[in-house]
Amino acid sequence: MGISRWNKQFDCNRFADAYTGLAQIEFYRETYHNSTKAQALAIGPYWYVTRNGKSHAIVQAFTERGRVFIEPQSGMEITLTTKEQGSSFLQVF
Repeated sequence: MGISRWNKQFDCNRFADAYTGLAQIEFYRETYHNSTKAQALAIGPYWYVTRNGKSHAIVQAFTERGRVFIEPQSGMEITLTTKEQGSSFLQVF
């Protein structure tokens, strides 16, 4: 989308919201004319407490492999520790 640098005003929750919203739009666009039964992706923002004690928003998605976590600022899949998963305080679908 032409975003080449990070702006401090566009923090983690906005990245998570933008990532999930754009993913849903792309899914809808790609599946509108086919016979898939799914109406939306199982994806949404996931808030948790990081190892350094700060809250952070990422994206969780439920896939054929199970639940995966995505850092929306990089688009990379990440692994959360058991403690980090247990610290989740908001999950939106």
